Amino acid sequence: MAKKNLSISDHGLNEALNFVIERVSSLPAASTAGRMVYLTTGNIGIYIDSGTSWGFIKRHYISKTMGAGVTGINPTATAATSASLTGTGVTFWTFLGTGGTTYNAAFVFEVPSDYLSGGAFYLGFTTETTTNNIKWQAIVTSLVDGAPMQTPTETGLAIIEVGTTAYNLKTSAVITPVTATFAPNKQVSFRVYRDPGHADDTATADAYLAGIFFEYTARIQ
Repeated sequence: MAKKNLSISDHGLNEALNFVIERVSSLPAASTAGRMVYLTTGNIGIYIDSGTSWGFIKRHYISKTMGAGVTGINPTATAATSASLTGTGVTFWTFLGTGGTTYNAAFVFEVPSDYLSGGAFYLGFTTETTTNNIKWQAIVTSLVDGAPMQTPTETGLAIIEVGTTAYNLKTSAVITPVTATFAPNKQVSFRVYRDPGHADDTATADAYLAGIFFEYTARIQ
């Protein structure tokens, strides 16, 4: 429990006010108006008790999203085909439908210095038709400087998405790593692929990936 003294000066009259801010890992039941606590986990910040509910005084976090788009650089033999949607100039990776080759595309970025917690991915993609499902799969590698790069941190991540109206952008469901961890300035590789022969991938049409989004909780600095 932390105790802090506050001095207020008003028209030359000094009044010393004493109050206590308690550090808690979860908010207790609201019961005493004016009581303040500092929440140390989850939605970190200072809260004040109204007598019936808790309200923020100062929040120490914010939800942020960063994106990584396809660069248009020629792919390697094992990556997906790079192309542009006719008349738009939007660069994307093409992932073939039923009977096609399994392609993958990798996005590499550094975790921002204001990272606090969390870490999840979304895909921005489109297809030619709403018919049937596409199974997106992903591999995440999260490394600090000096760590070996050849061993993936987590494999087996997957989501199933219904196709879209022809060439309309769709944001996928969240892909949340379980074992991969993130920290400020860590190097992250997010490799996404489509296996058109998988039983859960029933779409015959191609899918087009425009980029990924990394969502995390950031410190307010």
